[in-house]
Amino acid sequence: MTMSALRRTAGMGLAVLLAGCAAATKVSSNKAPDADPWRKRVFVRSDLLNSRVGASFGPAFAQAFSDRLTEILRRCGAEATVLNVTGLELEQDDPAKAIISYKPDTIMVLRKERGTVSTEGTLLSATLFVDLYDSAKMDPAKPAPAGGTLKPIWRASFRFSRGSTLIPIESRGRTLAEDVTNRMKDDGFFPDCPKVEASPKSAGSRGAEPGPGGS
Repeated sequence: MTMSALRRTAGMGLAVLLAGCAAATKVSSNKAPDADPWRKRVFVRSDLLNSRVGASFGPAFAQAFSDRLTEILRRCGAEATVLNVTGLELEQDDPAKAIISYKPDTIMVLRKERGTVSTEGTLLSATLFVDLYDSAKMDPAKPAPAGGTLKPIWRASFRFSRGSTLIPIESRGRTLAEDVTNRMKDDGFFPDCPKVEASPKSAGSRGAEPGPGGS
């Protein structure tokens, strides 16, 4: 093989290698010092499919995130359910009704604040905020102050990249769930429940990195 052919082959191999990678998630977070580290029943309200906040990574991403998140939380002793808000809900679809029915001790709210979109309208990256609230002492069926208030116990921001289209979108959804739960564990939630390594199905990500101000 000639030198020029070798260079072309090496260049092609490097391109394929880089195409299969995704930037590590940049994370920063804060936890209330008196937060109970054990969570038993988690209600998740997710904006991953909310059309009112712009482009999304799509339904396959959101479903993979939900499945992996509930799987990891269950391993750590917490039951969880996920409500994906689409922005098309009618009045009878009020999330408060689902929360009342589920009776959680914890509410997780995932919001998408900012995103980078391609010229074709594809979401390339986004800044996601995840808030945890202690709802154990709250009666959502009663108005405040009689029903109590939601106590914020944790907030984290995740700068998350879609990565190469060679990476299945479901893999990236699972990676986000791993990033969120691993950061919770870094901050003291679920003591003795080990962090998860990137699963084979989540290949393509190099995992989360602390962002500025991260704990």
